Order: sequence, then structure tokens, then C-alpha cells
Amino acid sequence: MDGKILTDFETGGAKLRLAIEGLTRDDLLWTPPPAAQVGAWSIQQVVFHLMDDELIWTARMKSVIAEDHPKILGYNESKFASSLFYEKQDAADAVQILDLNRRRFTAVLRALPDSAFSRTGDHSDLGDFTLEQGVTWTAEHLHHHIFYIALKRQKLGKPLKE
Repeated sequence: MDGKILTDFETGGAKLRLAIEGLTRDDLLWTPPPAAQVGAWSIQQVVFHLMDDELIWTARMKSVIAEDHPKILGYNESKFASSLFYEKQDAADAVQILDLNRRRFTAVLRALPDSAFSRTGDHSDLGDFTLEQGVTWTAEHLHHHIFYIALKRQKLGKPLKE
């Protein structure tokens, strides 16, 4: 597994923390109008989506490591966002959970032999995927959403600091 991807994965929590730094609760809960073309979710919903998705994907990847070609179930992220009271929770807590989860799981990933990253799981929506694809996808997924957080921040007049 490419060490650069592992480092990117490991440091994702710090990147997300910086992406929401300086935002008020009102900023986090602002829902962009469709005309803004920056996605429908608030920044708060994005942060909690990332946390939930990280925890789910980590469990999936653990199954791929420990089991032979496990069956992996998909989930409906929109139903999570609309049903799990993201707006009533603390975004900083979600970032801390994501960060700690990534840092702890990276220790597991770094201890694996290279051959382990070829192990596969069978995802109900995506089909077969390797552990390496899972790690790479989750690293890229966070960057995708940080891009949209940056766009939302621009609409709020609070651009992301470089």
C-alpha cells in the first residue's frame, strides 16, 4: 500500500478540523439554497455524514482484513442524514471521533503485510472491492466533501484559509 495514501488517510481528521475552524453553529447549520449549487446538505450534515461513513467503512475494512471475502451491506446516507438528528449534535465531537478512528485504524493498516491490501469484500451496491480500494476511497471521499465545505464557506462569506 502506498505510504502517501496511508498518511493522507491518517491525517484526514486534522484536515476536516481545519475545514470547519472558525464557523459558528449557525454557519454549520446553514442549508444552502439549490441556486447556490454547493450541495443540499449543511456543513454540519456533511461532517456527520463523514463521521458515520468513516465508522462504517472502517468496520467494513476490518471485516475484509479478518474474514474471507465478507458480504458488506450498503446503507442510505440520505436516510442517515434525515433521521439521526445531526443538527442536534456537536460537529467538533464528530471531527474528533473521525480523527481518532482514522489514526487508530492507520496503526492497524501499517502493521499489515502488503498482501493484505489485495484482500476483498463483496459490497451489496459496489460489488467486489479490495482493502486498498477501501482505504483509497475513504481518503478521497473526505477530500471531496472538504471541497464542498470550502464552497459552502465561500457562500457564507467565510472562505477556507489556505
